[in-house]
Amino acid sequence: MSYFKKRGLARFDQQFLAGGSIGNWITLLHENGGVDIRYLARWLYISFVALISLPFQQYEKYKYDSIISRTEIKTSPIFILGHWRSGTTYVHQLMEQNQEFAVVTFLHTMIPGIYLTGKIFKSLLRASLPEKRPMDNVKINIDSAEEEEYALGNLSPYSFYHALSFPQADAAYFRPLRDV
Repeated sequence: MSYFKKRGLARFDQQFLAGGSIGNWITLLHENGGVDIRYLARWLYISFVALISLPFQQYEKYKYDSIISRTEIKTSPIFILGHWRSGTTYVHQLMEQNQEFAVVTFLHTMIPGIYLTGKIFKSLLRASLPEKRPMDNVKINIDSAEEEEYALGNLSPYSFYHALSFPQADAAYFRPLRDV
């Protein structure tokens, strides 16, 4: 077993920021004053994965941005809003059962910058997934419906999940919206 795997560092469910953009990662490091030396291995892992995914992100941007911007949305989307632990995962999974709905999968939440071309990473990510989510024991697989919060955290500095990576700044991530 590798050094990273033994310590949970090579698992995307433990290091969700590894699938994000290098720009977002640098912003988070800057805004949060870097990382403590004891988390250097995590920093290296996230930085490495973000850097090697950069060419794939750029390719997807080049190939699909203009197509996506011209796409007409013909039916109104459904947004699932709820407080954590209130059953939103269950609602996502229920919607997944109906072929009329499209859902964001675990694969897409973990590597949102390569949403359309990320299938090449599917087997790698599948091998790194646990059987259940660590926070609530819900079964997961690479194609299961997943909430968008990981993707938001990978794409922007505005996610309460960043408090997990930067606990010294947790008050800033949990401040009321009126203060933003």
